[in-house]
Amino acid sequence: GLGFILPTFLHPGTPISYGPVLRAFGSGLLIVLLVCVVFGLVLWLFGGKLIPAWGSIGAGLAALQGSLQPSVIIEKTHGLLFRQMNLTSDQSAQVKDLILKTMMGNVSKSMSLMNRKLDPAKRASLVEELKSERENYEEQIKNLLGEEKFQVYQRYEKTLPERIMVEGFSAKLKGRRFALSPNQQEQLLEALVQGRAQYHWTTDLSRRNRIGANYAVTFSEQSLKTFEQEEEQFDREFLLQAKTILSPEQFAAFEEFQTKQRKSQITRVKIGAKLFAPTSA
Repeated sequence: GLGFILPTFLHPGTPISYGPVLRAFGSGLLIVLLVCVVFGLVLWLFGGKLIPAWGSIGAGLAALQGSLQPSVIIEKTHGLLFRQMNLTSDQSAQVKDLILKTMMGNVSKSMSLMNRKLDPAKRASLVEELKSERENYEEQIKNLLGEEKFQVYQRYEKTLPERIMVEGFSAKLKGRRFALSPNQQEQLLEALVQGRAQYHWTTDLSRRNRIGANYAVTFSEQSLKTFEQEEEQFDREFLLQAKTILSPEQFAAFEEFQTKQRKSQITRVKIGAKLFAPTSA
């Protein structure tokens, strides 16, 4: 649907990495649009560490520019995967290049989809072009990696949102006396991945699917309401699992962290509805 912009824009991990940056620039609509464009370059990109807040806009821009260098972006999101697959430097470079092309190749079309008065036929055509381009680059990655490693790559991509969510929480506790152990981090990740996979979601927003051409349905008032209710219910249920993994201090911190991320995500979904949902011109 919206290629790489919407999943990133809606994902709960976005403020983990870039919240301080956004606060430095304010929350006007122009900034929201700028963030959408930048984040559209990085599918499911929400690094595991907080970017420090800066005292001036100039310093914030310089730090943001450095953090968004292509090599930094891909290493941040996929570096662990490359190491797990034992790729050579040349293979890693080629895969990084294809991932970046996949992301950047969809930006212009994705931005076109932000036109709420776009003709439905044109919207559907753009969606199909986005899908075709992505499939083409994925086929090239598959040819480069081979069938077995490509399956590993696909599994990693599917769990990337949960990985970054857990890494964000782990980074929040780093240096404190009740920091997460590697074993706890792995258990929490596995529980979160399984929990979201098994939950009966009824909207594409919660399923984190790429949105199709029917944005009027995706962003309907009922869909947004259901999305908010299901996310809150899932979080409540997942706390029962988290409690068996975390210490009391860690659990209290996780509950607060989870609530903040959910509220931030819901806010972004509502903004996304205003940006992407078609109007009856």
